[in-house]
Amino acid sequence: MFVQAVAIGTLPPHAQVGGEAISLVLRRMDGDGHTLQQELDRGFRDMELRQPHLSEFLAEELSCTSDPAVQTLSFFLLVVIYRAFCEAFGNRLGAVGRAEITLLARRLIADGELRNSGHLGDSYSEDIIALGQPALVHLMRNELERVVPAAEEVAPGWREAEPLYEALLLEILALSHAVDP
Repeated sequence: MFVQAVAIGTLPPHAQVGGEAISLVLRRMDGDGHTLQQELDRGFRDMELRQPHLSEFLAEELSCTSDPAVQTLSFFLLVVIYRAFCEAFGNRLGAVGRAEITLLARRLIADGELRNSGHLGDSYSEDIIALGQPALVHLMRNELERVVPAAEEVAPGWREAEPLYEALLLEILALSHAVDP
């Protein structure tokens, strides 16, 4: 399938998070439930300090769901994504401002609308993000499929997962653009 970059454009190639960074973050979180919760809390506190606008945006998105499984999964993924960027890029990862979040949200919405119009074939905004960040999108898809079955009649929570999935895509976009070359 040919995926055309439209409103969100391509992601900077110097900002690609590899599978090694994700694996390292996941290994650090491995252990009993107490260890995992401590690592998630520590990761989110670090995000609040270093990425205050992004963490505020993501916390607000998380608060909009009442499905505990979707909320737990989304919190786990948002911290893993953030920690993977930190692991991969260290001090090269700059802060994301409110203006960038707003701009990227508008671009993501516009991109989705253009793709939904049918003029670009059968593709999704997620596809162009996956081209720039394949390991992160692969992780998100796998975890989402593991926790939230796709069929509406099986899991009405899927409707609640979709906006959070889009917020996680925005997190990937924002952090990708925040990496210095």
